[in-house]
Amino acid sequence: MAHKRAGLLAQIEADLIGGTVPLSLILQNCITLGREAGSDQLRAWAHEELHGYAEADTAADYRRVPAVLMARITNLVGYNGGPVRFDASIFPTHVRDGLRREEIDLDNAILGQGIGELEDMDSQGKEAYTVIPNWAPLIAEMLNRDRIAQNSRVADVYFSVSHASIHSILVRIRTALVELVAELITLTPQDQEVPDKQATDQAVQFVINGDRTTIY
Repeated sequence: MAHKRAGLLAQIEADLIGGTVPLSLILQNCITLGREAGSDQLRAWAHEELHGYAEADTAADYRRVPAVLMARITNLVGYNGGPVRFDASIFPTHVRDGLRREEIDLDNAILGQGIGELEDMDSQGKEAYTVIPNWAPLIAEMLNRDRIAQNSRVADVYFSVSHASIHSILVRIRTALVELVAELITLTPQDQEVPDKQATDQAVQFVINGDRTTIY
């Protein structure tokens, strides 16, 4: 009879197959697995997914999702606010050029929150969620300076992110975990519970970073 794999790698695989264990708990086990394997790469990725990305620009590509740019418009004294959708076309050409130079993306939101917060948002089932990028005050200032809202003012700028986009990030992370575990199982002998450092680092590079030259 074939030897059944045991240990933390087997537990992570079982949790993913079951589909009911929260991603936050699976990622916690990935941190432990990374420590046991001596892989700083696995630990770092799982840590950022759990706790969030300190800098949005460093977030994984799958955390960048299409979003609707919105502004809350009020009267000049700040009352009677209401949401208004807008896009970069309302800006003069020189402003759009400046936004591009600053690499400010007005079409996609980067969701750098920890996985627990994303799972909580997903469970609420709202149609859309408000996400405020760090450059939102700058855009609001530009809009008010150029008097985009006549006889009124822009109080806030934010992204409206759909529930489907939130859910898609979680699906992408779960899929990445499934692929990661599959690679680790392939690279780890059947009678070995913990993958070695080289195999773990290779799997992270292959699955998470997309470097397909690292698997031998």
